[in-house]
Amino acid sequence: MDFTDLSKKELIAHIKELQLQLEATNGNKPSPAGKHSDFFNNAPDMFFSVHPNGKILAVNEFGAKNLGYSTADLIGQEVWKVVHKDDLAQIKNNINEIIKKKITKGELDFRKIKKDGSVIFVHEHTQLIFNRDKSVKEILIICRDITTRKEIENILKAEEEKYRTLTNNLNVGLYRSSAERDGHFIEANPTFIKMLGYKNKADLLKVNIADIYSDPKGRKRFIGTIKEKGFVKNMELSMLKKDKTRITCKISTVLIKDKKGKGIYYDGIVEDISTLKSAEKNLEKQNKFLNSVIESLTHPFYVINVDDYSIEIANSAAGKLMKDGKATCYALTHDNKAPCNEPNEVCPIVEIKKTGKPFSVEHIHYEKSGNKRSYEVNAYPIFDSNRKLKQIIEYTLDITERKNSEKALKQREEQYRALFQMAPVGIVIEGLDGIIIDVNPAYCKTVGFNSNELIGKHISLLTHPENIKKVNKNIADILKGKVLKHVEKSINKDGGILYTELHEKKIKLADDQPAIMCFARDITKQKEEQEKLIEQEKKFRDIFNAFPDIYFKSNVDGTVKEISPSVEKITGFSINEVIGKQSSKFYYSENDWGNIQNAFKEAREIKDFNTRLKKKTGGFVHCSFSARIIFDKYNNPIEIEGVFRDITEREMAELEIRKLSMVVEQSPVIVVITDLDGTIEYVNPKFSEVTGYSYEEAIGKNPRILKSGKTLPETFVSLWDTITSGKEWYGELLNKKKNGDLFWESAYIFPLKNESGKVTRFIAQKEDITERKKLEHDLIDARDKAEESDKLKSAFLANMSHEIRTPMNAILGFSQLLSEPDTTSLEQNHYIQLIQNSGNDLLALIDD
Repeated sequence: MDFTDLSKKELIAHIKELQLQLEATNGNKPSPAGKHSDFFNNAPDMFFSVHPNGKILAVNEFGAKNLGYSTADLIGQEVWKVVHKDDLAQIKNNINEIIKKKITKGELDFRKIKKDGSVIFVHEHTQLIFNRDKSVKEILIICRDITTRKEIENILKAEEEKYRTLTNNLNVGLYRSSAERDGHFIEANPTFIKMLGYKNKADLLKVNIADIYSDPKGRKRFIGTIKEKGFVKNMELSMLKKDKTRITCKISTVLIKDKKGKGIYYDGIVEDISTLKSAEKNLEKQNKFLNSVIESLTHPFYVINVDDYSIEIANSAAGKLMKDGKATCYALTHDNKAPCNEPNEVCPIVEIKKTGKPFSVEHIHYEKSGNKRSYEVNAYPIFDSNRKLKQIIEYTLDITERKNSEKALKQREEQYRALFQMAPVGIVIEGLDGIIIDVNPAYCKTVGFNSNELIGKHISLLTHPENIKKVNKNIADILKGKVLKHVEKSINKDGGILYTELHEKKIKLADDQPAIMCFARDITKQKEEQEKLIEQEKKFRDIFNAFPDIYFKSNVDGTVKEISPSVEKITGFSINEVIGKQSSKFYYSENDWGNIQNAFKEAREIKDFNTRLKKKTGGFVHCSFSARIIFDKYNNPIEIEGVFRDITEREMAELEIRKLSMVVEQSPVIVVITDLDGTIEYVNPKFSEVTGYSYEEAIGKNPRILKSGKTLPETFVSLWDTITSGKEWYGELLNKKKNGDLFWESAYIFPLKNESGKVTRFIAQKEDITERKKLEHDLIDARDKAEESDKLKSAFLANMSHEIRTPMNAILGFSQLLSEPDTTSLEQNHYIQLIQNSGNDLLALIDD
C-alpha cells in the first residue's frame, strides 16, 4: 500500500486494523490449518513458534522465504541458525532469562543472517505459552524486518493498486428474467453465464432463478424490495454457481412494466464481488496487523513530515516520551529548537532528502528526566505518486544496554584471554580437522613446544602412535555433543612419554566457527605412582595368595567376607565354601567358638589364642588365633580381621616333648644340659637330690661348681676336647656337693646337634657311684686281708662289673638314641621303657 494515497485518518484506520489482527492471534500457535492460516503464511512479518530447547516448531512461509529458506528447511532446526554469530550469545542469554523468569512478553533487537549470508536487522516480540503445570510450552515470536520497510510499503502499495484495478475493471453480468416469484432467465450476457459457471446460455435459461440463491431469504428480500420500490440497487446476495459454489454478488435490478403498469420482466446488472470481498477482508487483516505491530512495539515509532519535521503519527511508546508542545522530532529526541546539525549525529531526514534511500544512524536522545540514552535511528522514506518525498517512518531502538554490553563484552574477552594465558592447566583449541588453532603457555610447558611450533599443526604431532586411530573417533563423538573425559598417552617434544587427563567438548568461536576445546592436565607422575601401586598390589596379592596362614575378614556378626586361599590347604574347605558363611560353622566345637566370643568381650584384640578348626574330611586342626576388631570413625565395630596359624605339628611336638620331659624329670640318673660355653640351662630333680643345689641355684652356673679339686686337670681337658670335637665322652669324676661332701659320678657327656650337624648344646647323663666306689674300696681292703679269698673276690668283682655295665650300657645307649632328631614317638617310648627296665635291674643288683 502506498501511504501517500491515504489520508491521515485512513492510515490510522489501517494501523488499528492490523493491531486488532495481532491481538486476535496473540498467544495462539500459528498453524496453516488454523483459522488464520492465510494471515499466518502471507503476513509481511516472520512468525516463529519455538520450543524452549531452541527447536523451531512452526514458521510462516513469509518468514522462511524472507530468510532464503522454505518452511521445511527451518522446522526442526535450531532457531539460532538464523541468528547472527555476533549476537548469538546475547540472544541466547536473553531468551534463557525470559524462560527462567517466565517473562510473558519481551522484545529483542538483533541481527539475523539469511541463507545467502546477507544480514538484516530485526525487532522481535516474544510471547510465552505455558502448559497447565505453568512450565513453558513454547515461545511465539513476531519478527519485523526493520531494514526493509520500503519493501513493505511497496508490497502494501502493490496490493492496493491490485484492489483498485480489480474494482475498476470488473466484468459485469447482464440479465433479463421473468417477473414471477420463482422466475426464469430470458436473456444473459456471456459474463453472467460464465459468472454462474454455465457453458452456454441455453443451459442457464433452463434454470429456475430461485434455485441460484444460496439462501431462500435472499430471494425473498430481493422480491420484497423490488415490489416495494420497483428497483433494487447494489443489493449483496449470496448465489450458487452450477457446481454449487457460492459467490457473493452485487445486484442492481429494475422492474420493467407494460403500458398498464404490470410488471413483465426484470433487467439487472450483476457484479461478482467475491474476490473483492476476500480482498477487502485480507486488507482489513493486514491493516489490523500493521496497526497492532506498531502499537505493540515498545520502542518509539513515528511518521514525520519532511517539510516541517512535525510528528504526524506516533505509537504509544513514542507518545509516552513526548512532552507538551514538543511536536517535532528534534524537540522530542534532542530537546532542540532546530533540526539536528551535529557532525556526529547526522539528521536522517537530511540524509534521505539527499539519497532517497533508507538510512540508519546512532543518536544520543534525551529522556523526559534529562538522562542520555543511546538509540539506533532507522528511517524509511515515503513518496507520493510523483516520487516526491513526503514523509519518513522513523523507528528508534534503545541500544544503551547493548552499548554497555558491548563494552562489558570486550572487557570480558580481555579477561577470558588473560585467564586462558594464565591458566595452570593446559588448554588446546583445535579445529574439527584436528588442526591446532591456539594453545596456552601451560600446555606448551607440558609438551615442551612453543605456541608457534604447535599452531597450524595437526594434533597427531603430540599423539602417541598407539592412540592415532582414536583421534578421529574422539572428534566424531565430540561433534555428536559428547563431552569426553579420558586419560591419553602423549609424547613431548623430546619424544618422552606423557600421560594427560583430557576434558574435551565442542565449542563455537567468535566467528561462529565450530571447534574443540581441550583441557589437558599432566598426570605423568600420578600415572607412574599408580603403576607402582598396581605392581605393589600385585605383589601383595601374590604374597596374600602364598600366605601359609589363614587370613580372614568378617562382619561383626561372624559372616566371612574375605579369606586367603590357604584355607583350603589347611582345612580342605574351598574359598567359595567359606565366603558368606558364619564363622561359627568352621570351629571344631561350640566351646571353641564360645571361647573366641568371650575373648573379644574382654579385649578388642586377641593374640596367640589357641583354638581348633574343623577339617572338611573330619577331625580338627590346632590353630593359633590372632585378630582385632575394626571400628569406624564413630567408634562403632564394623569388621573383624585376623589370622589362623596351623600349629598342629607344634602341638604334637610339644606333646612329645612333654612326654620326654616327664621321662627326664623322673629319670633315676642325673641329667644336665649346658650351652656351648658350659653354662647350665637345665638340670633334672635327680641333680638337686644328689648335689644339694636347687634348680634355680644351678641354672646359669658352670658345672665347675661341683669341682672338688680331687679330679686330675688332664681329665677335664680330655673331656672338653672330646665333646667340642663332636664326640662322646665317658668317665668318672670325683665332685663336691653343696654341703661339701665328696661323691663319685659316672658321666656320659655328648654334644646335641641340629639338622645341619652343628653342635648347639651339651648333655650330660651322670650316675652317683659313690656307694659303688666305696664298695670297690671295701673289696680291695678285703682282698688284702684275705688273700685266700682272692679268687672269690676277683670272680665277684668280674661278675659285679658285668652285671652293672650291662644295664648301664643300655641306659646310656638308649639315652643317646633319644637325642636323635629323626626318632619317632613310638621309638622314643620304647627306648624310655628299656632305660627304665635297665635302671630297675641295676637297682635290684645293687640292692642284692
